[in-house]
Amino acid sequence: MNQKEQQSQESREVILEAAIQEFGSYGFLSASTNRMCQRANISKGLLFHYYRTKENLFSGVLERCFADLQRCTEPLQEQAGRALEYIGQFYGARMQFFLSHPYHYRILRESMSNMDGAIGQLLRQKRGELYREKSHLFEQLVDGFPLKDGVDRGRALELMVLVSDHVQQTFMDRIRSGTVEPVQMLQEFQQEHRAMIRMVMLGIFQIPKAG
Repeated sequence: MNQKEQQSQESREVILEAAIQEFGSYGFLSASTNRMCQRANISKGLLFHYYRTKENLFSGVLERCFADLQRCTEPLQEQAGRALEYIGQFYGARMQFFLSHPYHYRILRESMSNMDGAIGQLLRQKRGELYREKSHLFEQLVDGFPLKDGVDRGRALELMVLVSDHVQQTFMDRIRSGTVEPVQMLQEFQQEHRAMIRMVMLGIFQIPKAG
């Protein structure tokens, strides 16, 4: 990478960091490019040199937020026969990420609402990638037990993803409302998540009785 390319990359990084703070603080509609420039200590001309519209900048921010979220679970290693434990670690790492990156969380949460045009297309793509990643978590678990009669494998995977996301969102709402301290949240979340997944398993799997 030559000096010009390095400077260009550094400028984009500075702009994205300022944009994440701005969009995370005010949302897409109320975010101000003037405040972003003040945060980054750059000219408006430089910002629009790299991102020609506010929508284009928000798309870049979404790409970064989704990429950062996916990277937070990369250090985890799947181990044969320990699917449920790995799933708990995966969702625990995601929760820790959201707690330490509140702007990312607010941006991703806002992006769950419908948006049109290129941003909407990007969101549909990223949501699909996230769902496939989560669905993969439960594939080993589903393959470990026979399903009950009439239970579709794809629907079983979908149900476990939905339940996991619901538990995660419930705890994030409790943290935002101040009803639970972040330091005690992770352990409580993992206990609740494991309990809910075990309940789902009893409903969809033919699990042999002990003894």
